[in-house]
Amino acid sequence: MTLAAPTAAQLGIEKAISMIAGDGTNTVTLSFANCIGGSASTTATFDAAGETLVVRAVQTGASTYRWLIKKEHGVTLS
Repeated sequence: MTLAAPTAAQLGIEKAISMIAGDGTNTVTLSFANCIGGSASTTATFDAAGETLVVRAVQTGASTYRWLIKKEHGVTLS
């Protein structure tokens, strides 16, 4: 899955992305090239229930918007 860059209309919006079911054999990888904060990764991998990533839409330039990693629980960032 891919998380597209936020838009100006989304500034301040927070998204909590959680894996609600999983037993370690099913892995979901989320790609996001427009991310800052945390380890400023481009990929988040979820492989167990309860893993969560919280991001917030922020403005980083005149017309540049990115997701700021606010919190991660159990998610592998790379």
